[in-house]
Amino acid sequence: MDVGATVEYLDEMSNVCQNIIRKNYLNVFFTNTVSDTVFSHLYQKVKLHKYNYFYCTTVGYAVQLLNIDMNEGEMTEILQKPELLYEG
Repeated sequence: MDVGATVEYLDEMSNVCQNIIRKNYLNVFFTNTVSDTVFSHLYQKVKLHKYNYFYCTTVGYAVQLLNIDMNEGEMTEILQKPELLYEG
């Protein structure tokens, strides 16, 4: 991982969020690798501390954070097959 490029990217993302997104909202990053977790932690704690960001490594915790009416199995199925969201 190129730390300089990552910090530059985080700066750009922070600027986009501060200049475009005017609402307070919840953002949950689902991570499954060490580098995803590190990036999400930096994004959450260093650059966008004023927003409501979380990262997690389990589907169950993501469902809990998002407070959605869905169980872990249903969410896992949607993550594996996103087209299920668009079926009538």
